[in-house]
Amino acid sequence: MSNSNNSNLPSAENRSVSRPYVMITGYYGFDNLGDEAILEELITELSSVCDKENIVVLSNSPKKTSASHGIKSISRWDWLKFISLLKRTNVLISGGGGLFQDRTGPRSVIFYATQIFLAQFVGTKIFIYAQGLGPLNTVLGRQLTKLAFAQADSITLRDNNSINMLKSWGLDAALTSDPVWAMQPSALPQSAQSTLDNLRMNPADKIIGISLRNDIALADYHLNLLAQAIAKKFPTTSSILLLPFQINQDLEPLKKIDKYLQELGFKTSSFDPSLLNKPSHWLALMQNLDLVIGMRMHALLMALQAGRPVIGIAYDPKVSLLLNEFKQPLLPLDLKDEEETRAKWFKIIDEAMVDNLSGFACTKLEATKQLALQNSLHLTNSLRG
Repeated sequence: MSNSNNSNLPSAENRSVSRPYVMITGYYGFDNLGDEAILEELITELSSVCDKENIVVLSNSPKKTSASHGIKSISRWDWLKFISLLKRTNVLISGGGGLFQDRTGPRSVIFYATQIFLAQFVGTKIFIYAQGLGPLNTVLGRQLTKLAFAQADSITLRDNNSINMLKSWGLDAALTSDPVWAMQPSALPQSAQSTLDNLRMNPADKIIGISLRNDIALADYHLNLLAQAIAKKFPTTSSILLLPFQINQDLEPLKKIDKYLQELGFKTSSFDPSLLNKPSHWLALMQNLDLVIGMRMHALLMALQAGRPVIGIAYDPKVSLLLNEFKQPLLPLDLKDEEETRAKWFKIIDEAMVDNLSGFACTKLEATKQLALQNSLHLTNSLRG
């Protein structure tokens, strides 16, 4: 890890005066619940070791981010303000989540790598926080990521695949886990609790949460088959709660499966995200569900964190990795035709364990939560170092 600029920096005693800020960069302010959950937990961890008035978050919606968390926030697109504040920043925290990936093109890698290069240039310490690497399918993506991570003073990564990738580059990192595993639920607002109570009129009835997102691999027939498989597995007295984690990407597929489920006789409800003020409320929501079927990694992660069984849809390697680690059922999207998909999906859902997590998954959950707590320890060491 690089410390090449440290000869010109203030002493450790004076650094907190000359560089009072801790700056956080990531995919924040885009109304993506998973990333906002990471930010909430990160700010909670930081608040125990530094003043909130010195925390600055780069956000796509700085006013909203500032109001939500009681911290300073600037536009992630304002490079002049970023550089100006960076010169007065003690530590740049890059993360968490999957920032360094080129699945959707090279822009994400270039964007976050540039921030790290600028931080290294002006002598700001760099902490890579609980990230997951990849997919990195291009030479440019891999080389930029390798070079950026080589500048870091401290790195924590959330999975073994990312650790192994870094090791292949001759770099070291600590294995932790996604910060959301360490999050504590907040009590649900009464309006949200009332919505759940109305769905479970009979205590024996199940509430099944569904989280979907637009993806090129997800076809209409997948949604139709999912609805049919749910109808085969569960009675129509079950309530289906549709969960939009990022409205602009999730509403279209949720509307489609809503139609298919209603045609099969299910009572469905689309949960209103405005009923919940912060991600830790969503964690409390998950505690009230009996099963979550989904694509969104953090929908599945929060459900597992709350001790709920899940069935995943394998649209991205990070989802497959998560569910394979917990030995939870996973529906593939890459089968050759509709008939093969029907047979596979019906079998997987029919055999899914939906009453409780398995003993293995419960043991894995406790170990993962303990790993998540390590993020805070590494963060504290980075700030005090």
